[in-house]
Amino acid sequence: MDTKSSRTRKTAQKPTVKDKDTAKPEPEPPKTIEIGGKSVSLVDVRATGDILLDVTFENRHAKRTILSLGTALQPRYSGFAKTKASDERVLYRVRLDTLKKTSKYFERLLTDERFQEAKKIAESFASLRARGIEPSEAEPAALPRISITEDDDATHIAWREPIFADLLRILHSADATSKLSIPYLAILAVMADRFDCAAVVGRYVRGSRRIPWPQTFGQLNFANEELLRQKILIAWLLEDKLKFAAATKEIIFRGSARWSGRDETENEQVGVWWDLPDGLEGMVILVSPFFYTF
Repeated sequence: MDTKSSRTRKTAQKPTVKDKDTAKPEPEPPKTIEIGGKSVSLVDVRATGDILLDVTFENRHAKRTILSLGTALQPRYSGFAKTKASDERVLYRVRLDTLKKTSKYFERLLTDERFQEAKKIAESFASLRARGIEPSEAEPAALPRISITEDDDATHIAWREPIFADLLRILHSADATSKLSIPYLAILAVMADRFDCAAVVGRYVRGSRRIPWPQTFGQLNFANEELLRQKILIAWLLEDKLKFAAATKEIIFRGSARWSGRDETENEQVGVWWDLPDGLEGMVILVSPFFYTF
């Protein structure tokens, strides 16, 4: 008896059952709010949030775009754009108490009554509660909107809206939804520094096992050096001393195309990592000759 063919026949005769319950659910349509006759995207960082951050992402200097967010690919940058990216506006529903605890920037902005934002929140909460509505249960359109401008002066990168959403998710003790990469983390670290929440973001990044930290040894070229410089910036802003020591040592030993004057892509050197902040660029330039003498 041919047992192999018998098993094959039995398998082939098995009826195929389609389980509707296992079908992939349809993605929910993006949420929006009508403001001044325009439809503005809404991101629920917390469905029980009690305020809306009304963020305008300026793209005055943007030369590249972040790519691959929300896909299985590692987020990376596009080539250099020839046309100017348009500004974007997004609303984020968040919790006031959470932002106050996790960000010194938001604590000052949203609680100091010398700022009109704090007064707007207090008045809006009082109005809602007078109608018997808790802010955390109110419709998004009824919540106070706090206007913020997020510029691209430091990164020169467009399409930062999903990364800002992930920053807010981390502050709310949730996971980032985008696949992580060094280009992604460079922008995230810049935002964390700007909004004075680097300590919280740094703990999240150091505690995540999904963080890639690719090797950058090898041929000195634009892409390799940019990754290395981004690693230095991330480690510095998020206070990772071990990674910072390793990355700065690497750039000191290998040198920089920018320092030597042999780089042919000077017009492509955009982003704060190409001129490291807080005196770092000058420090590594001064230290490098001492390493070369040994």
